[in-house]
Amino acid sequence: MHIQFAQMLQKARLRKGLSQSRLAQLVGVSQQSISAYECGRSCPPDIAVIFARVLDDYSLLQHYCASCYVGKVGGGCAELARCG
Repeated sequence: MHIQFAQMLQKARLRKGLSQSRLAQLVGVSQQSISAYECGRSCPPDIAVIFARVLDDYSLLQHYCASCYVGKVGGGCAELARCG
């Protein structure tokens, strides 16, 4: 599970005063997907960059890498960092 990223995502969304539904519209995914990301059930590779931009919180990239790429060979953290 990707709890650290999930918690940071939810906190960033709430700081912006957005509902899961509104964030879903802004990001282009379903509200159910936002719920899955915030519960740590899903952690898709490209979504952290989109969330960081929409929520104006680039610390999400760091938390995403720490939560989702731990132990992965060649992970995408360098790619994500360049996008932010």
